[in-house]
Amino acid sequence: MKLIELIPNLKNFAEAKQFIVNVLPDVEIDFIDLYTKSIIDIESEIFFFDSDKIPPTIEFEVNGIQFISFFSLKMAVEMIEEGVNEGFNYLEIAERMIEYRIYDA
Repeated sequence: MKLIELIPNLKNFAEAKQFIVNVLPDVEIDFIDLYTKSIIDIESEIFFFDSDKIPPTIEFEVNGIQFISFFSLKMAVEMIEEGVNEGFNYLEIAERMIEYRIYDA
């Protein structure tokens, strides 16, 4: 799932919890990390990982696929919720998240 497609499901913690039950049903929201495959950009696919089951690194590889840390799910929800409350559209929110991750995180 691309970030722009994910944002509507993460507009607040209630919606995020409902969404994540289908992705990682036995993992609490505080222990889910978002990673991209190979590169961080607007077209990147977002993957969900249980933070207890992956190495505590910015990048790691599984079956020859390189994954790059994007945000914790909790932080992503907070950023999206703030963007929605400030009136940004989903594309603007995605762009701001990517910019923050690349330049400030």
